[in-house]
Amino acid sequence: MAEPNRRLRAARERCLSPVTPGQGMSRSELAEAVNAWLWETTRRRYDLDGHHIAK
Repeated sequence: MAEPNRRLRAARERCLSPVTPGQGMSRSELAEAVNAWLWETTRRRYDLDGHHIAK
């Protein structure tokens, strides 16, 4: 089993959730943000989800 990426988790939790005020982003919210950023920068669609972030 792979070692958890604690730095990525900490960074994700520092970003505020767009849905739950006062909370850090969930894995799903981060995946949505990454998909949006990838679309804006590459004009290609990606289908990342919370499971991809967890991996």
